[in-house]
Amino acid sequence: MSKSIQTFLFQKSDLIITHSNEAVNFAKSYAKCPVIYKCHPFNQIIINRFNKRIEKHDVFIWGAILPYKGVLEFLLEHKTRQSKLSVYILGKCNDPVLSKAIRNMCNTYISYDNRVAGFDEIAANIKKSRFVLFPYIGSCVSSSGALIDTIVMHGVPIGPNKGAFIDLAYENLCITYNNYDELFNLLSSHDIILDNNAFIKNNSWTHFGCFLKDIINKIQQ
Repeated sequence: MSKSIQTFLFQKSDLIITHSNEAVNFAKSYAKCPVIYKCHPFNQIIINRFNKRIEKHDVFIWGAILPYKGVLEFLLEHKTRQSKLSVYILGKCNDPVLSKAIRNMCNTYISYDNRVAGFDEIAANIKKSRFVLFPYIGSCVSSSGALIDTIVMHGVPIGPNKGAFIDLAYENLCITYNNYDELFNLLSSHDIILDNNAFIKNNSWTHFGCFLKDIINKIQQ
């Protein structure tokens, strides 16, 4: 059903906007209209003070826990390498098998809370963590709302060298890796500071609406 809808939209759309350049290349193979890349806009996140104590961690992973996000695979690699990097995972997993497997990996260096958290708590953990990791696997990665939110909350995101991660790394907003060797070298490196103030200013939904209006006007002319 999804493929049928996608084919229909490729044939009938007057304009396609994607949130990664990889998606542009894919869409252009099928579309009969202009295809334009525009970074995923973000909601302004209003953060109140989180009063509970937050532990410091090297790696913070947050958001819905799904198989394609590669959390379990990362933890298995962490164990294989006998890494001492501290890892905190905060996110809801509705797959009992996956959730149990992740819990079984918890130890002195790895902790996991299977629940939904508010942005106040997430932002507090991002502030206390050296890196925010997106260990996505497979070829389905195109864009990530959690990646955008992490940037808005002034985190230092690390993700695979694909999809929107490539585009945002080019703008010095995140760090990418090609394999686990590169990833663990990055995670073991010194703290990294990224400049995201201009991005936050220019990628709100208001700016996206203005961009969309201008593009539609050009097409209609």
